[in-house]
Amino acid sequence: MELGLLKNSPLKLNVDVFKDNRRNIYMLRTNFPNSGGLEANVYGNVGELASKGIDASLDYQKFFTKDFWLTGRMNFTYSTNEYVQYDEPDYKEAWQLCRRSCSQFL
Repeated sequence: MELGLLKNSPLKLNVDVFKDNRRNIYMLRTNFPNSGGLEANVYGNVGELASKGIDASLDYQKFFTKDFWLTGRMNFTYSTNEYVQYDEPDYKEAWQLCRRSCSQFL
């Protein structure tokens, strides 16, 4: 969304809001049994990620003459990402599972 604050105003506001779900992310398969007999690492399209956020910019453009002008821009971005599906072993203890933050167990 782009918004001019006033008619013929030198200020313009641009705001983008996004939400994205990605699937089949190529990653190392850690939940693969050792009894499979493979020495090499196993990779596969097993990951899934959810992203959302906002991106905004405020632009200022002022023309003093046809050969002299001033331009300025401010940006703001905030985004979060969360693994929805992450291939990892089935741990017995909760403190071993650190998808978001392990600081709660320290």
